[in-house]
Amino acid sequence: MTVSEGVGEARPRIYSPVFLVGLLVVAIFFVEVGVMWLVPRLPASWPYWVTSILDAVILVFLLLPAFYFLVSRPLLRALKEREKSNQRLLEAQGDLKSRVTERTEALRASEERYRALFEKNPASMWVYDEETLAFLAVNQSACRQYGYSHEEFLDMTIRDIRPGEDVPALLEHIAGESGSHEEAGVWRHRRKDGTIFEVEITSDRVIFGEREATLVLAKDVTKRRRAEESVLKLLLAVEQAGNVIFMTDPDGAITYVNPAFETVYGFSREEALGKTPRILKSGQYDRSFYKRFWQKLLAGESVHGEIVNKRHDGQLVTVEESVNPFLNAEGRRIGFIAVQNDVTQRRDLEEQFRQSQKMDAVGRLAGGVAHDFNNLLTVILGYSDVLLQGLEPGPLHEATQEVRQAGERAAALTRQLLAFSRKQTLV
Repeated sequence: MTVSEGVGEARPRIYSPVFLVGLLVVAIFFVEVGVMWLVPRLPASWPYWVTSILDAVILVFLLLPAFYFLVSRPLLRALKEREKSNQRLLEAQGDLKSRVTERTEALRASEERYRALFEKNPASMWVYDEETLAFLAVNQSACRQYGYSHEEFLDMTIRDIRPGEDVPALLEHIAGESGSHEEAGVWRHRRKDGTIFEVEITSDRVIFGEREATLVLAKDVTKRRRAEESVLKLLLAVEQAGNVIFMTDPDGAITYVNPAFETVYGFSREEALGKTPRILKSGQYDRSFYKRFWQKLLAGESVHGEIVNKRHDGQLVTVEESVNPFLNAEGRRIGFIAVQNDVTQRRDLEEQFRQSQKMDAVGRLAGGVAHDFNNLLTVILGYSDVLLQGLEPGPLHEATQEVRQAGERAAALTRQLLAFSRKQTLV
């Protein structure tokens, strides 16, 4: 039973003693009036003491019920109710005491839990005084992380765990704090042995032992920051690479392209993302070529070679490529990555060189043929001149003259072949 239940319960009406005595006096008055009315009507032969006894008996028998109902019964009822009320108050007091004890135990258990959460937290935590910047409490993780004992920490301020050159920035930051909860970002801290490392700070203002203080959680992010720097350097290298680099998801949809991709193929990043490498198909290969290509990739093999692709404007591009499955840390394939090198200009130069070699071979062949043919023409022209000198004008002389003219034309052609073989200008 609670206090409210005991107090709120309806109680019977209790009359005051003055009121009860008044009722008793009124009852005695009416009894005496009745006796005085009855005594004169008794037989005159009755002695006086008989009438007195009768008066007393009547008074007693009439007053006893009146005393019981008007005095004794209400008093007994009041006493019982008072006893019940006292019992309820005792029960309520015991219940209240039990509740206070339970609340005290719950509060103590809650305080122990929160203290354990503070002390056993794997992240470094401490509380410092906002006025003096002195440490008020530190957990075990902070002691392990910074190399100081608990007692050493309590004799220090938060300035002592910062490099000297960072203290002015710290004080400026504290002076500019306005809200309660704050993500303070990444700061440099110093261990007892002088080692500098980076921590991510999260803080919140609290009341600690009637002092305005700040609760701080510090997470060592040195490894994470180095990993982020490595990833950033890698990303910059990929972004600035002269080779085309693009990645796809396991279904072949393009998820990343570097600027070289945009330069070589003419597709913007927005146009390429979400598409498949089919946008680069040149039409020079049949379906079996691409089938073998994807079969090797899906089997976990790398694909290397030269392929002709098509730019956004329809021009053909020849690239040397290396395509590999892209695996995560668990070895599960999460996509594919392709690295390509544009060799179009090199292939054109190589083709020009091959054509030049062919022409050079043809020139050497023509020079040899022209030289031998020129020797034969010398004989033909020489004997033609001898015949023309010995022949009289007539049909034979005219025929010999035609032979002579044909030899001169052949000699001119031979000189052109020799000029071609020597890479001279033909006139």
